[in-house]
Amino acid sequence: MARTLGLSFEKCNVTVIGANAVKTQAKKGVNLTFSSRYCQFQDNISCLISDNPTRRIPSARIETAAWHIPSDVFLADPKFSEPHEIDLVMASNYVWNLLRTDRVKLANGTVTLRETDLGWIVTGVYDPFQQLSCQVVHSNITLKDHLNNAIEKFWLVEELADKQLQTNEEQEVEEHFRGTHGRDKSGRFVVQLPFKDTVLELGDNRVQALRRFNLLERRLSRNPELREQYTAFVEEYEALGHCKEIYEQQDPPEVPKYYLPHHAVLKPSSSSTKLRVVFDASAKADKYSLNDVLKLGPTVQNDLFSIVLRFRRHPVALTADVVKIYRQ
Repeated sequence: MARTLGLSFEKCNVTVIGANAVKTQAKKGVNLTFSSRYCQFQDNISCLISDNPTRRIPSARIETAAWHIPSDVFLADPKFSEPHEIDLVMASNYVWNLLRTDRVKLANGTVTLRETDLGWIVTGVYDPFQQLSCQVVHSNITLKDHLNNAIEKFWLVEELADKQLQTNEEQEVEEHFRGTHGRDKSGRFVVQLPFKDTVLELGDNRVQALRRFNLLERRLSRNPELREQYTAFVEEYEALGHCKEIYEQQDPPEVPKYYLPHHAVLKPSSSSTKLRVVFDASAKADKYSLNDVLKLGPTVQNDLFSIVLRFRRHPVALTADVVKIYRQ
């Protein structure tokens, strides 16, 4: 439904727990506006995206001819009795707010019409077997599903994952890499950042970054040892050519710029690096951050399962580390 309406997705990471404690992970969400067909009611809600919110409801067609639904009642779903895919599932605490006071008991005695802000809805108990004239024969059978599920897990452990198809954005990033990467005079590889069109809307975050820098300096002034380690890091950073001093007055006009806030993370238990300097590219500049305006490429690392398999193929394994990889 979200794709049909052309709604823009927002990233999220929410676990939804349903019946029998079945967990569903929602990675995307949308904000949408919906309104009634029959009155001026309108509201904005936030929704999580799921490929299959529920199965078809109802599971079989319901015969409603004997119910004698009044002709002047405007149903929120005129085809409620026909099996159909569900586009939107609303939380019960929200549904109660949609209910109005009027209700109508139908002829069969078990179904009631309730008025809501979206129109009338049908509630109650429906027993499809009451409409069958033939004899119903019940057959009781017990399936050992838990055993089948346990055996299936053995198969899944040994399965190799299917190769994931790349998204359009991931393909664009690969093409961008092929077209812009090269080597400078020192032999270092260089590649341009894969910006989205929204980079032109990147706001000015200088004030925010400066405020965080002042907070960092106050923290360092209270801890001489930390200040010494941080200073050594910045000096090494500059000596290796991973950064250089800039002069803001020389910046071309109307060119987007972004200031990377940074802070120290201490890990006393580390044997090699007790202090790490973390750069925060997710800091918002008005509407977007630097991470927001960069396209996301495909995952190029091997999955852990493939790496473990390689370790089993040969008697000797070699590992290596690219020093300061994220700066290069």
